[in-house]
Amino acid sequence: MTSNTGLTYVPVGSGLAMLDACSSGDIATLKRLFAEEGIRPGSKPIYGVYYDPKYYPQGPPATATAESDIPSTWELLARAVAAKHVVIIQFILQTYPSFSLNQALGVVHAMLDNPDPAVLQVLLDHEPEFASYSVDYGMRCFLTDACARAPEEIVPVLHVLLDNGADVNDGWGPGGGALFAALLGDQPLEIIAKIVDKGGRISTGCIFSAIQRGRADVVELLLNHKRNNLDGKAREDIRDAAQKSADKNIISIVQAWSEIKTSQGDLAGNASESKDKGWWRKLL
Repeated sequence: MTSNTGLTYVPVGSGLAMLDACSSGDIATLKRLFAEEGIRPGSKPIYGVYYDPKYYPQGPPATATAESDIPSTWELLARAVAAKHVVIIQFILQTYPSFSLNQALGVVHAMLDNPDPAVLQVLLDHEPEFASYSVDYGMRCFLTDACARAPEEIVPVLHVLLDNGADVNDGWGPGGGALFAALLGDQPLEIIAKIVDKGGRISTGCIFSAIQRGRADVVELLLNHKRNNLDGKAREDIRDAAQKSADKNIISIVQAWSEIKTSQGDLAGNASESKDKGWWRKLL
C-alpha cells in the first residue's frame, strides 16, 4: 500500500501520528513524538526510497523498502509542504540539518501541487541548490516542471526559483531550458523576460515557438535582446515562420527587426534578403 507521494510502507502508531501532525500543523504533537522516538536536533535523516507512482501504478518496485518504522524525512516534509505549515517545515529541517533536498522529488511534487512562495523560500534557505533540482537527466527540472503549471497559480513560485539561482538552461534538451518550457506553459512576459535576463538561451526553436503560439510580446523581446546573435540563415527562417503565421502583429515586429539588422549591415551580401526585400508588405 502506498501514498500518492510514493510512500513505501503503511504507517502505523507513532509513524502515522507524525505524518498527521505534519499535515495538521500540530507542532507540539510532532515534537513529543520525535522525543519519544529519540529523534533530536542533529539526527541523521531517513531517506527511504522514493518512487513515482505514475510509473508504478501497481505499487512500489521490489527494491523499494522502508528503512525504518519512522517516516522518511522527505515524506514528513512533503506533508508539511503540501499543507503549507512553515513552522513544521522549519522544525523538521532543524532536526535533520544534514538532510539534502536534492534527494526529495516528493517535496518537489508537493510544492508544485500546492505552490507557495514563502514555503519554497524556507526550503531554499536550507539548501539553495534545490532551486536547480534536476528531475530527469537534463529533460526536466524543478523550474521547467513549474513552468508547465497554470500561470495564475505558479508565477510567485517561479519568481522565487529564479531569484534563488535556478538553472535556466536545464531541461528540454539543447536549445530548450526554462525559456522553452515557459512558452509551452503560456507564462507571462515578466517571467519570460526574467528567464532571459538570468541567461536563458535565445534559440531559433524558442522564437519559432513564440511565433507559432502568437506571442508577439515574446517575439519582440527575443528578437531585440542584446544577446540575440542569430546568423543570417536563422534570420531567414524566422522571416519565413512569420510569413506562415499570417499574424500581422508578428510580421510587423519581424519586419522592424529585419530592417534594423539590414541597416546595421548584418545582412549585407545576403542575396536572399535582397531578393525578398519588402516581403512583409504583401502580408499587411
